[in-house]
Amino acid sequence: MTTNTHVSSFWGKQAFTYYLGVNGTDYKSLDGVFCLGIARRTAEIKDGLSNTLMFGERLPGADGYFGWWYCGQGINGTLLGAREINAWIQGNAQCELGPYHFQAGDLDQQCDSLHFWSMHPGGENFVFADGSVKFLPYEADVILPAMATIKGREVAAEY
Repeated sequence: MTTNTHVSSFWGKQAFTYYLGVNGTDYKSLDGVFCLGIARRTAEIKDGLSNTLMFGERLPGADGYFGWWYCGQGINGTLLGAREINAWIQGNAQCELGPYHFQAGDLDQQCDSLHFWSMHPGGENFVFADGSVKFLPYEADVILPAMATIKGREVAAEY
């Protein structure tokens, strides 16, 4: 965690989390491990626990709105999709609709809060549904949507 000095004096300095639950393709699709209002059982993960993303890294937005440790703030709270689309909530009104891709980001670019990325060179760590942690390079963007869903019955290639 870190503190973000971009936050207004009203909030002061805040601690941020870099980890969000993976909600599948995007917040509307409801095809990932975590979706608002849906309880999932491991038996529902047809792609296999070792092939399905559960958590990923995403740094807070430039305005400090996304990433507060006590509420997470992804696109819909504490969740983010592999091809997230913009819901135009606070802070992202100037960003394109999307979909957004898994790629390097910049702390000073607010729209980078709409996709998974990290400060690690070349990619980031993801937690899979079997509990394993793997570093995926940004080149894995092409298969990230398949890895983010639970019922596509596809097995993503190794990276």
